[in-house]
Amino acid sequence: MANTKHIEILKQGPSAWNQWRRGNSTVWPDLSETNLTNANPANANLNKIKLKKAKLRKTNLELFSPAGF
Repeated sequence: MANTKHIEILKQGPSAWNQWRRGNSTVWPDLSETNLTNANPANANLNKIKLKKAKLRKTNLELFSPAGF
């Protein structure tokens, strides 16, 4: 089951998410079973996240660039 704190941070947008990730680099965010349908987390650092059974239909993941993270 997803960590509600992680979901709330992601909802704040890529800037807040990336800032949180930089300060919590050893944490593997848990977005398991989260409905991310039609989400557009452009430029969000989505490395090493848990997505087991997450709904990713039409989720735009192609714009992520790990440079600078």
